[in-house]
Amino acid sequence: MNEAVKTSIYAGVAVVVALVAVVARPKQEPPRPQHLVGKMLFEKFETPEDATSLEIVKYDEELSELHTFRVARDNTTGAWTIPSHGGYPADAETQMRDAATSFIDLQVLGLASELPSEHKLFGVVEPNKDQLKAGDEGVGMLVTVEDKKGNDLANLIIGSKVKGTEDQYFVRIPKQDVVYAVKIELSKF
Repeated sequence: MNEAVKTSIYAGVAVVVALVAVVARPKQEPPRPQHLVGKMLFEKFETPEDATSLEIVKYDEELSELHTFRVARDNTTGAWTIPSHGGYPADAETQMRDAATSFIDLQVLGLASELPSEHKLFGVVEPNKDQLKAGDEGVGMLVTVEDKKGNDLANLIIGSKVKGTEDQYFVRIPKQDVVYAVKIELSKF
């Protein structure tokens, strides 16, 4: 055999092997949000005692202003204070436990949307001062629970009430497009 025939055979075998590899490779589907339906939204957040701060950011549509409220446990003294109000002392042990427990048991009831263009419709636009303009609508309430190291245990934008329900709301995790329906008691915040 001459060199041209040998080269052609090797090239042909290489093409066949490449095709087999492409056809036989395992298919990987990206995780779909509907797989979360029926599961806990913050599975890694297991005990309310881990929560050492709670921050709530609300947007006043009439005044086009953001209002922030933060309560935190001082790491050295263990006392609860309100840093957003000059470090004012707070009796927040029970309220923090109740608010944290709301996130621990937060189960996804349904998927509402995967489209960022529908965030306004469900009231889950993030209350971010750098992105909001006067007159913006559909801005939700951002609730963040952190541990003593400042890591997020739960971070959620709570939006509009689900029609026909008493305690179900549309929610979205910041930096994600998916909007879920959950059962949550807002009075704990």
